[in-house]
Amino acid sequence: MGAEEALRLTIEYTKTREAFGRPISRFQYISFELAKMATEVEVGRAFLESLLIDHLEGRKDVKKASMAKYWICEMLNRVVGQCVQFHGGYGYMEEYPIARMFRDARVQTIYAGTSEIMLLIISRQLGL
Repeated sequence: MGAEEALRLTIEYTKTREAFGRPISRFQYISFELAKMATEVEVGRAFLESLLIDHLEGRKDVKKASMAKYWICEMLNRVVGQCVQFHGGYGYMEEYPIARMFRDARVQTIYAGTSEIMLLIISRQLGL
């Protein structure tokens, strides 16, 4: 997933970028945010893998597929957005891969069914 790569790049970056004489990864806020993002990425990966197993075994679940599309794409935008923030000004420079990841992440909530359409499908599957 794109979130995994963005997180990997950001962890690397925060270990080398220094402020006040130490790597920014050593600041509690940044390390806690990276830990939260790693947790979200892992949860997204596990959810996606469970759906892939279901698909390979012939089980189809429209509600869960819509939930995955909605949640993983929204998570991607949260994670990549925070990764850009930790890169500071470099996060917007085209020389850094995180800038492209930020741009590419945004479209994930739009094509193949917007987040709003996914929520509509989920709500209908819940009988609402």
